[in-house]
Amino acid sequence: MSTLTAERRRNLRLPAAHVVTIFDNRGNVIARARTVNISEAGVFVLVNLQRALPPSGQVRLEIVLPAGCDAWRRDRTRTVMYLCRIVRTQSVGQMKGLGLEFMKKLG
Repeated sequence: MSTLTAERRRNLRLPAAHVVTIFDNRGNVIARARTVNISEAGVFVLVNLQRALPPSGQVRLEIVLPAGCDAWRRDRTRTVMYLCRIVRTQSVGQMKGLGLEFMKKLG
């Protein structure tokens, strides 16, 4: 038995508040932000843009995540880098919401 919902997303999104840094293709920082939610396919972040978004629509995203079972310890983190495509932009007050699709894990 299936339940019909208004949800059209293919991947379940979970609320998450991780520190992220968004870079252009040259390695320049575009913004520092926090995630709002995350899924297998991408992430939604709220940013106060420091620079213009690249016209290519591609950015590199660095996410600082808790490491292992000691996730409650702030000194235990790992950093992951993804090549992302900007799939959505949305004004949220004076900030900008960005929907980023993970294209490739870089490290």
